Amino acid sequence: ACAGKAHRLWRGAPIRRVILLGRSHRYRFDGAAVLTDEDWETPLGLVPTDRGLAQQIAELLPPGPTFAHYDEHTLEVQLPFLQVALEDFSVVGVLFGSDTDESHVDFGEQLAGLLEPGDAVLASTDLSHYLSLPQAERTDRRSIDAILTNDPRALFGRNRDLCGAPAVAAVMAYARARKAPWQLVDYRTSADASGDTARVVGYGAFAAVPGENNTEKESSRE
Repeated sequence: ACAGKAHRLWRGAPIRRVILLGRSHRYRFDGAAVLTDEDWETPLGLVPTDRGLAQQIAELLPPGPTFAHYDEHTLEVQLPFLQVALEDFSVVGVLFGSDTDESHVDFGEQLAGLLEPGDAVLASTDLSHYLSLPQAERTDRRSIDAILTNDPRALFGRNRDLCGAPAVAAVMAYARARKAPWQLVDYRTSADASGDTARVVGYGAFAAVPGENNTEKESSRE
């Protein structure tokens, strides 16, 4: 439900390419693992990789291992939402494997110079993990406030508070270069669905829009 709030903003928008950013949960590596020559598939059908754009993006950071994608969920969970919201689109999947640093800020800024109208960037992450509900809400409030500063460096050192911090920092740098301020679309925890307040996961949906009349949207789903 939380992720859907962000994706719903894209329904009907003329978005043709989506760059998916995430953090590998299983492997640590420098640079970025960019899937350049394989497509994606969900029960809703095939999602093609834009191979040309993927090659360009792969040149922005040292190459990470492609196999990091093969048992990773963080990007593919976004695909069904995109398949419902968008009609005809391709993707580029990018995984980071290190804690948030200047390389992710630089990546986002370079991405802003590379992409075109009709392109969008999405970062995938959760917020806090397995804290009590009061602890989760306090921790998530700090992460939300950091994102709403529009300063990607506000996420430095917050890798334990949101697992995809490098991806979110990169999309924040991209949005800032496009002069797109962030807004919080939705926030909730797993306790809203399960009723378990002892060990919860936090989720947030954010969006950044470059201009009132610009149909591009940069989204970070937590």
